[in-house]
Amino acid sequence: MPTLRIQRRLKSVGRFRQITVVLAKYGFGEVLARGHLPLHVRALVRRHIPPRSLGPERLRLALEELGPTFIKLGQALSTRSYLLPPDYAAELAKLQDRVSPFPFEDVERIIQADFGKQPADLFEEFDSEPFASASIAQVHMATLPTGERVCVKVERPAVRDLFALDIMILKDLARLLETHVPESRQYDPVGIVREFERTSRREVDFTIEANSIGVFARNFADDPTIQIPRVFAHYSSSRVLTTEFIDGIKISDVERLRAANLDTAAIARSGARAVLKQVFDYGFFHADPHPGNLFVTCDGKIAPVDFGIVGRLTRDEINHIAELLIGIVEGDVEDVVAVMEKLRMLPHDVERRDVLEEIMLLTEKYASKTLGELNIKEVFSELMSFMRRYRIRMRTEFLLLGKSLSIYEEVGRMLDPEFSMMEEAKPTCGS
Repeated sequence: MPTLRIQRRLKSVGRFRQITVVLAKYGFGEVLARGHLPLHVRALVRRHIPPRSLGPERLRLALEELGPTFIKLGQALSTRSYLLPPDYAAELAKLQDRVSPFPFEDVERIIQADFGKQPADLFEEFDSEPFASASIAQVHMATLPTGERVCVKVERPAVRDLFALDIMILKDLARLLETHVPESRQYDPVGIVREFERTSRREVDFTIEANSIGVFARNFADDPTIQIPRVFAHYSSSRVLTTEFIDGIKISDVERLRAANLDTAAIARSGARAVLKQVFDYGFFHADPHPGNLFVTCDGKIAPVDFGIVGRLTRDEINHIAELLIGIVEGDVEDVVAVMEKLRMLPHDVERRDVLEEIMLLTEKYASKTLGELNIKEVFSELMSFMRRYRIRMRTEFLLLGKSLSIYEEVGRMLDPEFSMMEEAKPTCGS
């Protein structure tokens, strides 16, 4: 045990040096210097890293160079528009976690360890070349002995150890920032890292994703417009997830959908009803609905994939969100602020009158518009700007919800220029 602790400590020191050097390389040397880092690290930063100006692109490049944990952190921060200026949030939203695939020998080793068999013995066919590779896992096509085509998601080797090590270091850096860089405290660095730790643990345990898929499958079992991929439990573990292969067209490929004689306007409405059902009926929603995760089958069903990120809402929170949307649309300023107070969004040192005036200006901007003319992304962006000014915080789930609704609206308007998420939401929120 003492030897193991020493090994972990040495890994931590080496990774800490690497992280600080990369951050300094991209322009964070001054911030690091103020953080009272160990003397040998500060000396390394000063001696070898030339000063460079900060900027959104440099932050993104630094996170990409630091690898999976930091890429995921940047993606998470990009949804927290109340924390970052718009140009930083937009730049971090470009972060992609597509990385080089890991060797097939590692895939074989992981499957052997988890199932006691090699892929060739467990599956009828197993493609050695992955068709998708990301920071946490890569996906291989395979065929079960029953003849069913499946996707096999295999976790990247040692990714859990790397996440654990990086999060430990991020906690140390966050504490140093809060102690020695006072202006950082308004952003709650320690709280951000703790929240990131909680959410990242879900992504590196595939049993959680499998359970989420099961919940969605039950919730949409009687919906003829939605297809949730089946999970094959006997071929799944905490590091391997085997799901039904969805043979469909990417939902953003409008030309192919129309060429297949599919009604794109009907698909837009089905997608809207599905996401609103997730939010307002179940409080459990797919929180990463970018077009690459949404497919349409040959018979017009929408098939979401990749359930690693989901949002959860309590019944009270669902009701409050409905009240908030109604208040903004109807211009009921008092109701909007009252909901913010119920959700504990307002800092104790903010004047209620100032908030009322700001919300009044916001609602007046949309008062003359019909529901069909309202753009959720625009409304959400305005709310984020307001939150930045007043240091208002939101639960992660609310931010994921805003992002999800905005993306669904964009996809819906690609499918049907007349589509309006607010029009679709009206009966749901009003019920």
